[in-house]
Amino acid sequence: MTAYQTPIIALKPRIIALDVGKKRIGIAVSDPTGTVALPFETIERDESAASRLAKVIGSFGAEKLVIGLPLNMDGTEGERARDVRSFAGIVRQLVDVPIVFVDERLTTVQAESLTSKGVRDRRARKRASDRVAAAIILRAYLDSVGSSDKDLNKTGEDDESTDCPDERE
Repeated sequence: MTAYQTPIIALKPRIIALDVGKKRIGIAVSDPTGTVALPFETIERDESAASRLAKVIGSFGAEKLVIGLPLNMDGTEGERARDVRSFAGIVRQLVDVPIVFVDERLTTVQAESLTSKGVRDRRARKRASDRVAAAIILRAYLDSVGSSDKDLNKTGEDDESTDCPDERE
């Protein structure tokens, strides 16, 4: 390559990641090369949250939605995981993109550690922490793609995740 040639970078469809909490939802988006997870926004989790997420997904032309699944420390799914899967089912009715669940254990702790030094206002820190947690979830997914399938989608007739397609490749 000569000094005046610019390398060609393949652009990939965006991937959106969510950190779904009881009060707020952190949103992260991949960069156009699919290599960087960027904290994007935090929205309130209210009755309009799913439709607002659908607009974000559409505006980026996202090819996939990655949602952090809050497993118990022993790896089992509890009430919070069921709540997230239920919310994902609502979002699934509004968007036509595959949904992948990934383990989000301890991402909030990591995010709070990262944001605690830079943001003084408690409310602003919590909002920043939510979108940083989503970026950590997305980073984990991007790191796992291609090397092995680490998502937590399940198949089976009794599984609540049947509203969301199984993304195993």
